[in-house]
Amino acid sequence: MNKTATDNNSTILKFSLLASAFLFLTLIAWSFSGPLVSGYDSTFHMSNIWCARGSRPGICENISTINEVTRADVPAVLASESKNKMFNAELSDTSRKSPFYSIMNLFVSKNATESVILIRMFNSFLASLIFFALLYFGNFKSRVAVISSWTFTITPIIVSTLWQLNPRSWGYLSVMSSWALLYIALNDGESKKFRKICLWTAFVFSVLLAFTSRMDASFFCIFTCGIVLLIHLLSNNFLKTKTVGMVAIISLPAFLLLRIFSSSVQWYTQFSFNSIFSNRQTLFVLVHLPENIAHSLGLGLRYTELGPNSLGIFGIVLFSISISSWLKEGNAIQMTATTAIFAFMLLSMFQIAFYWPEANQASGVYVAALLTVCLGVASVYSHKQIYFPSTMNQKAIVILLISACHALTLYSKFDWSVRASVANDSYTKLSLNGGWWWNSPIGPNIVFLVGAIAFPAWLVVSWSVVPQIPTEVSS
Repeated sequence: MNKTATDNNSTILKFSLLASAFLFLTLIAWSFSGPLVSGYDSTFHMSNIWCARGSRPGICENISTINEVTRADVPAVLASESKNKMFNAELSDTSRKSPFYSIMNLFVSKNATESVILIRMFNSFLASLIFFALLYFGNFKSRVAVISSWTFTITPIIVSTLWQLNPRSWGYLSVMSSWALLYIALNDGESKKFRKICLWTAFVFSVLLAFTSRMDASFFCIFTCGIVLLIHLLSNNFLKTKTVGMVAIISLPAFLLLRIFSSSVQWYTQFSFNSIFSNRQTLFVLVHLPENIAHSLGLGLRYTELGPNSLGIFGIVLFSISISSWLKEGNAIQMTATTAIFAFMLLSMFQIAFYWPEANQASGVYVAALLTVCLGVASVYSHKQIYFPSTMNQKAIVILLISACHALTLYSKFDWSVRASVANDSYTKLSLNGGWWWNSPIGPNIVFLVGAIAFPAWLVVSWSVVPQIPTEVSS
């Protein structure tokens, strides 16, 4: 390896480490932004974590199953209860209980606050570690694809979830990274053996995050990684069209067999022609699919602690401009792959919304990570060298707008945490001091500023990994 290559590798290592550090600081700020009961179904997920190893005094007590519903007593602080010491919470069905809960249980102690903070910090570290692997091991095309796709889809939903005790945090991270790590590994060229081992280990680890957290995330990873693998095999003449057909024929009975023995697979893949074509709900779900997808970028989603809908307007516009810049004059492979993943996302959202068991409308946050994959795939298989944002002015505008949106959604989270009794989105005072869930001499103003500054720093450093105006696109 010559001196120029060595210097370039050293520079990439420094920028990758620095970018990951700023992402970690951003997620740590989010980790302290809300109380223990913070996020979607937080009490339910924490209860399952606390009871993952059965009954333990002061942690999980009196586990019982009545009418096929399992309940247990967990610390009352996990449900924002102050009257009693313990709170009776419902637990997940044993057949659908995620290994995520058992893994997170390793951090649980009788100090509930300390346990929650440790888990949030651990999840923040995992996200930063995966992002480092994506930058450091990648080539030019994959780095641009990863940075671009994460930039335009991370706010406000994904960044407010990656650190949470919700299994969806691992699901998001896995779907966002596994396809890219597989692409990098398949196109790694003649790297040293140790580097290849690290790269494939990172890929396997990212896939396991999905298979140990959520079944839907597992399906998403299988499909997106399958697209990347199929394109690689066809592009390198490892597969013929007839071979692909044979694999598809063999895969169908294998899937049907798996569906028979797995209740989770049955639930996520339930389908009835009679229900779809005779149910008036079908038209309702189809009409609202675009709205559901827009939820992933914050538009129309009334998560009261994540800020106004204007965030979603900026998110939709910037995402549309970015993916359009890649798809303009697109090639056959790029267009086919992007269309396939987008169609899969629509089908998945339809499946979720049509069989949604609750009275409220299904949210598109469940497919948010697929938007990241759509943009990433459109980028990585593009033959274009000029994209949005590729100039200094474009990057400055993008970073400014997205950072402002991030600062507002993070502020809204802190405001909800500090002044939960005040009407949401009222923003009565600029200062966040005056009451916080975490008893610490460091006030919420300081933590908010750390997160608000670390996020644009993460974007600036990340975009610095790729050249300002690309002169050569490596494969």
